[in-house]
Amino acid sequence: WASYFEPVSPFHPQLVARSTCRYKPLVRLSFPQILQGLHLSCVHSVRAWRYGGTSEAVTKPHLSDHAWLGENRQRGAKLLHKYYQPNRVLLASVRGANPHSKRLAVHIRHSDKANRRKRIKILHFLPYVQTYLKNVPPSAMVYLATDSSEVMSRIRETWPTTVVIRIHTQDSTSDTAVIRSPNRSAVFQLA
Repeated sequence: WASYFEPVSPFHPQLVARSTCRYKPLVRLSFPQILQGLHLSCVHSVRAWRYGGTSEAVTKPHLSDHAWLGENRQRGAKLLHKYYQPNRVLLASVRGANPHSKRLAVHIRHSDKANRRKRIKILHFLPYVQTYLKNVPPSAMVYLATDSSEVMSRIRETWPTTVVIRIHTQDSTSDTAVIRSPNRSAVFQLA
């Protein structure tokens, strides 16, 4: 978490007794309370996909995937903007990769799909990238994050060269060694 975001606040439970928060309840949730209560049942929680075991009030089967994901992304974006600040080092890296005010980041995750999540075809990302590139200055770049060597190869082989030359990746913008899966095994299982 600290790799992506600054701390939400300097709050620490031991400081409660000495602060103006001493009369507010301090709640510690167990794993089942988090999983069953917040993750699977709370309609206000943000989700990246429709998990198995969730109620219809949460999964909203009457909505298309596009509409359902859109609701979750909008709710997530509001929470992120209100409470979270990107890690300064990460933010500097992103700004260095693309110094323009508008940036497009694309995350193509193909190696560890669980819980019936769909593996979206690489070509389905291309129209979004092309639309972005048509509407920004020629020097603007796309930042691509992926855990798959196969994704990198397929993009180089199948996307237009005019698009490929405008793609930055973590390994092209820093000295950090990037671990990518050569197959569909999860990266965290390779180490």
